[in-house]
Amino acid sequence: MSGEEKRKMAHIPAARWGLLVFALGIVLLVVVFILAYGLFASTTGALVQADSLPPDSLPPLPAVLGVAAVKLGFLLVMGYISSLIAGKGIALLATLRETETE
Repeated sequence: MSGEEKRKMAHIPAARWGLLVFALGIVLLVVVFILAYGLFASTTGALVQADSLPPDSLPPLPAVLGVAAVKLGFLLVMGYISSLIAGKGIALLATLRETETE
């Protein structure tokens, strides 16, 4: 087996890891979008229900908005981290392609 063949065979696991990391990042992004949709759908549902309640039985608005802001912050952090993971998978694949052309 020549050195060229050994180098090509060594790249196969690297390519799989790159694809796996990229797929993990994409799955995490999809999860973040699903959680974001659930957050905003539940907030909308709570506002619709609150429209029919008397004013004295409503929860305090700053508390509701504070909880929603914290959830939104967590979603932003999760989205950023998952996009970094997907980017790392693409970087692994790009590095692999660069070494194959040399």
